[in-house]
Amino acid sequence: MNENNKTRSRFTKEVKTDVVNAIVHGELWLEEAMTKYNIQDRRTVITWLRKYLRNK
Repeated sequence: MNENNKTRSRFTKEVKTDVVNAIVHGELWLEEAMTKYNIQDRRTVITWLRKYLRNK
């Protein structure tokens, strides 16, 4: 794939909430959540976690 033609995956609010809740409540590790929800970049999940913790 050409560097200029990369596509971004968009995740629904429900998926983001499910991933964050699973990690926060100790149901899944970060890597397990990434595999389960087919998330390629750990920075994506870390960003969601930071937003969650900031709003808490």
